[in-house]
Amino acid sequence: MVPDDPNLRAIDLLAGSEAGFALSVLDASPDCIKLLDREGRLIFMNGNGLCAMEIDDFASVDQSPWPSMWPPEADRQLNDAMQAALNGAVTRFEAFCPTARGTPRWWHVTVSGVQDASGQVGRILASSRDVTDSVTIRQQLQQEVARKDEAIARQHILMGEIDHRVKNSFAAVIALLRMQARQQSGGPAGGQLVDAANRISTLARVHDQLHLDPASRDVSLRDYVGALATDLAQALSAPITVNDALPGDLRVTAGQAAAIGQILAELIGNAVKHARPDQ
Repeated sequence: MVPDDPNLRAIDLLAGSEAGFALSVLDASPDCIKLLDREGRLIFMNGNGLCAMEIDDFASVDQSPWPSMWPPEADRQLNDAMQAALNGAVTRFEAFCPTARGTPRWWHVTVSGVQDASGQVGRILASSRDVTDSVTIRQQLQQEVARKDEAIARQHILMGEIDHRVKNSFAAVIALLRMQARQQSGGPAGGQLVDAANRISTLARVHDQLHLDPASRDVSLRDYVGALATDLAQALSAPITVNDALPGDLRVTAGQAAAIGQILAELIGNAVKHARPDQ
């Protein structure tokens, strides 16, 4: 025994009333549903579609080319979708189209072909769903992101300017201290001024290392020590070399780098002054 086919049963129940049933389904849909002829002229629009498009009387748009209801910039998209429907394809897209009264609306549109009894596409079905609210929210979010990106860009420019000024300030203070140290060379004040300049130089080097990678909160210890040794060599007029014992991936925080720099500056300064003062 062949089980009942619910589709066949539905056809039996709808015998003689298929058109009325189809019309009821179309009118019950909240979407704007349109039927077009093969030339793209409007031949039907459901009741909810007329309301959504704010059209008082279908007669005012009957037989109108569907693209004429849209802004000119949508012509190519609509014509491509209708041609695809005639070829048996389904097209979906999102586009802007105001209502007949000029109310701005965004629509999610689906365009497909409707086959006739011979299996050929005799009509085009275009269904438009109002997605204005979701598009508006998305646009607001995009604008908010754009504003934040712009603020971050301005902040980066400002931070770059601040870093540049801090670097110049460090350089000016170090140069001033070393000039004063040369004037006081041979006395206790000269040594203290050199020590002060070296301590500030360690902080300046930490700042420089952080400035090389603003997104990072730590510095490469090997790069930092190498740059600091170069500064100290110039300040102390002594050849200072750093071996490769430090691993290249060893990173420390800015505070740790400053502390290590202070210790190194003290040790190197003492070595130059006291360990072998004749070299």
